[in-house]
Amino acid sequence: MLGVLDVQTIALIAVGVVAWLFFAFSTAAVARSNGSSYNVWLFVGFLTGPVGFVFAWLYFRIAGERARRERHASRDSGLPEMTRCPNCGQYVPESYKRCQFCGAPLRGRKRR
Repeated sequence: MLGVLDVQTIALIAVGVVAWLFFAFSTAAVARSNGSSYNVWLFVGFLTGPVGFVFAWLYFRIAGERARRERHASRDSGLPEMTRCPNCGQYVPESYKRCQFCGAPLRGRKRR
């Protein structure tokens, strides 16, 4: 039979695991939104947890694709122009007809 201390320990471990997974998937999401590999950064997030999330956030804040686009806003930068998906909010190249993340059409009916 489990005692009170054992149940509290199990609950604390469960909360820690959920928090660790949150940081791992958040790290991967930050990487994907900046055009980097989701799977690689998910692995980094699993290995490092909150430290990896802080590192990824800082790294992409300084050297990410979005930061690069803001610094070099000229059209001849060699980077494709991006548009925001009206369904999921992710940035995808303007030449795409459908969102690469959710599959929603990027152009279609005009809003009134």
